[in-house]
Order: sequence, then C-alpha cells, then structure tokens
Amino acid sequence: THASASRVRSRARVYAGWRERRALRLPTGPDHPRLRTTGGDRQAVRFASARGVRSSFGRHFRSDATVSTRDRPNGSATTMASSTAHLDAVTAGWFTPRRLLALFCLMSLLVYVDRGVISSAAVSGSPRVGAHDPGSGLQGEFGIGYALFGALQAAFMLGLLIGAPAFSAMAKTWNPFKLIGLGLAGWTLATAGCATATTYGAFFVCRVFVGLGEASFCALAAPFIDDFAPRGRKTVWLAMFYLCIPLGVAGGVMFGGAVAGAPERFKLGWRWAFGLEALAMTPVALFCLVSKPIPMRGVDERAARGQEADARDEEEADARGVGETESRFEEEALLAEGDGEDAPDRTEDGDAQRRVERIRSIESESSSAAEDFASLRRNRAFLVALAGYVAYTGTVGVYAAWGPKAGYGVYAHDLGSPSRSDVALGG
Repeated sequence: THASASRVRSRARVYAGWRERRALRLPTGPDHPRLRTTGGDRQAVRFASARGVRSSFGRHFRSDATVSTRDRPNGSATTMASSTAHLDAVTAGWFTPRRLLALFCLMSLLVYVDRGVISSAAVSGSPRVGAHDPGSGLQGEFGIGYALFGALQAAFMLGLLIGAPAFSAMAKTWNPFKLIGLGLAGWTLATAGCATATTYGAFFVCRVFVGLGEASFCALAAPFIDDFAPRGRKTVWLAMFYLCIPLGVAGGVMFGGAVAGAPERFKLGWRWAFGLEALAMTPVALFCLVSKPIPMRGVDERAARGQEADARDEEEADARGVGETESRFEEEALLAEGDGEDAPDRTEDGDAQRRVERIRSIESESSSAAEDFASLRRNRAFLVALAGYVAYTGTVGVYAAWGPKAGYGVYAHDLGSPSRSDVALGG
C-alpha cells in the first residue's frame, strides 16, 4: 500500500510538471533532450489525467527550465503563466500594451476636452439682458440664465452616473473593449447633436447622452491598463492615464475659447467647438468597433475556464481505457437484453452532469448588480473613499464649471474678451 501511494504521488508530480510546462509554452514532447520520458512516465501522465490531478502538485516538480515559486523574487510561476497566457489571448494585430495605453490616453484627452469646452467663457457665453444686450454663446442663443446653464452640467453627470454601473454590469457578458467603442460611438453622436441642437431641451438631452457614452470609457479603461501594464510600472501607467484629465479639461477651455472667439471672417461659433470634437472622436470610436476584441482578465477568463474544462473532459474520456469501455458495453448489452430495450449511456449522462455542474460553478462567479452593490455597502474602506471622492469631485467640479466665467467676470477689463480669458485660464 505504501509503495502504491508513492507511485501515485510520483506520477502526479510528473503530470503536474507537464501541465505547468504546457501553460508556460515550454517544450513538453518526449523527444526534447531534457524531457525524454520513458513509457512508464507517459503512462504516469495518462494515469494522472484519468484521475483529474490538478497542478496543485506543481510545487514538487523542479526542472532546468521551470523555476519554483521560492526562486522567483517578483512573483510565482503561476502568475507569470497567467500573464503570458493573457497577452497571448489578444488576437488584434495592432496590439501592444504601450499602444493600448496610448489609445486610452488619446480617448481621455478627447472626452475631457468636452468638459472644458462647455465650461469655457466663450462657448457658455452670457445671458440676455433686455433688448440692448442679446447675450452671447449658448446662453444668449437659447435665452437661458445661470441656473439653466448649471443644469446642463447636472445633465451630463446624470448620464455618467447611470451609465457607469450599467456598463460595468454589461462587461460581465460583453467584451469590455467593444463596450468602450460602443459608448464612444454614442458619445460622438451626442456631441454632434450638441453642435446642431436648436432648442435648450434638445441640448439638455444631448448632454445626458454625452455623459452616458463617456461612462463606458470611465468605467472600463483603467482595468485594462491595470491588466496589461508591466510589473512594477502599473502606478506609473495609471498616473500617465489620469494625467490626461486635467490636461484635457484645460485644453478644452483653451480650445473652446479659440473656436468660439475666432474672427468673424472664419464664420465659426460655439457650435463648431462641439462639431470638431465629434469629428476628432469619430475615427477612434470606429477603430474600437472594427478592431478585434481585447480580453479583460476576470471577464473573458470565465469562458476560457469553460473551454479548458471541456478539454479536460475529453482527456479523461480518452484515459478510461479500452478495457473499461468494453466491459461497460458488455454490461449495458446484458442490461438491454434483460430489459428488452436499449440501456442509457451512463457515460454520456455523467459527462452531461459534469458540464451542468461546471456551468453552475461558472455562473456562481458572476454576481448580480444588486449583490455587487450590497457588497460595496458593507465595505467601510470603499464608503470612506467614496465620501472623500464625492467631496473632491464637488469642489473641482465647481471650479471647472464656473471658473472660466468667474475669471472673465473678475478680470474682464484686463483680458478684454471671453476668448482671451479662456486661453489665459487654460494655459
């Protein structure tokens, strides 16, 4: 009995090492000079496969090409294998982690330019004051005061707050990169609607959809960077990504002031600022929609685990052996003769039962949105961070929305025009 147990452990270690080498895409064939296996070793692999031995025994296996966890200063073999497999799962020909970061930085600049554009003094303009002062910008054209102009900022935030959890929930079943492309396509159409809106109500609705489209990017871009950033560089990459927020807002203020305050011979106005935004985002959104999907770790891996489980079922079915199959067929034939009808294929029933159990286990990993929110409500660290971020966003939002107008109101005599005020404040 002791010898049999020793043989089982030895065979399990051989099989676990083979599984680890296959995950790392290292040579596994019997003809490799350092991996030549005897017939007994190959039988051990078959023996272990038939019993569903998992790679948890991999810590006992050492080879010249595979380093154990304790020999890795910056992680484990499992982590490296997972990262390598995650990169190999990307089929888009253009993809590299640096290019993905550059693409997301470009998206961030464009979407935050919009926030600066609508807040610029030249685009927002001034309200009408009787017949002698028709006002300027969108306030003058729509005949709205400061309260209704502030409601436009709330309309954008309404779409953003609705869209962010919605896109996060959809990312569990849809490819997140495609969702970003879909959201940016909607953002482009809504921004073009802002450029062509003829009434305040239409402009208000367009601002809601601008926030809704931007929510896909805000909710899903950062996890991609966290997935693909090199080890030890994630903080730097995320800092580069979030640096685009103030740069985009400041650039939007300057851009809005330059376009809306352009000389009359160019026949531009505040509408052109939104139209040029939509024109700049169009190729980016189309690129995301036509490109092959980029997998996100944790979302696409559930489907991959299902495929791996199917492959394991096939290996186990092959490992049962001819003798077992023949004996089963003889038994079923005897049962069929005794009952007068065909006996059910218990092997197929067992395989079907395993697939059902596997599907249930995979589905159990996908929690509902209500469960996610309930979990967040119980997380004190999240609630404290959320409260701080709400205060931060409220403070920064006030300055971003009203800063350009306040700057021009205070220094109107020195700056001379709203356009100059925007360029000075944005710079």
